[in-house]
Amino acid sequence: MAECYVASLDWSNTSGVPIDRALLRGTLLTSGNRNGKYGVLKVDEAWQASNDSRPGGEFYRVRDLGLRCIAAPCLSHNEAKLNTTISRKIAGVDINSIGSPDDLVSQAFQAMTGEEGVMVAGTHSAVSGPAGRAQMLKATQFYLKASVGTSNLKPCIKTGCSGQVCADETVMTTCEYRTEYDCYKKATCERQSNGNCGFTKTPELTRCLARK
Repeated sequence: MAECYVASLDWSNTSGVPIDRALLRGTLLTSGNRNGKYGVLKVDEAWQASNDSRPGGEFYRVRDLGLRCIAAPCLSHNEAKLNTTISRKIAGVDINSIGSPDDLVSQAFQAMTGEEGVMVAGTHSAVSGPAGRAQMLKATQFYLKASVGTSNLKPCIKTGCSGQVCADETVMTTCEYRTEYDCYKKATCERQSNGNCGFTKTPELTRCLARK
């Protein structure tokens, strides 16, 4: 069916996201009690919208193919229509006009280079140039996976015996001391573009580690 009622969501496999911004992938199950059987959506993947704008058009998983061309249009991205086997190359995706925060836009472009890509709702428009004509995806909304750029993530902290580990929970390490650990005292511990906590590789940190 195109639509199906469920009585509840099972978040045990993933991080929860605000339901009014959620794009979910999961499995329909049934759960029963003395009042009858009810549908449950067991969530396997949760993606969070970049802002409160209502999505329009079709939904796609978009990946950056890493292709850069001399002449436009360049078929630099691949789009796969959700819940189908349809996919094709397109001449890029426009997510800048949605009005999302700049940091989320940057995370989205970075995530597109990964295997999971970014979920995008939108419509197509034709673009033309010296290389001919092609279709570009103009986004009405984009979604980052719950492990990237979402507010329900725990803050990153410096942990380990010498503060040499950046993680979102306390980590126990052995207490041998290395001179390079001094470099992490002033380093920024924050969530990186892949969604994991880590020390941001600034030029200062890189030079310090090279000296040590």
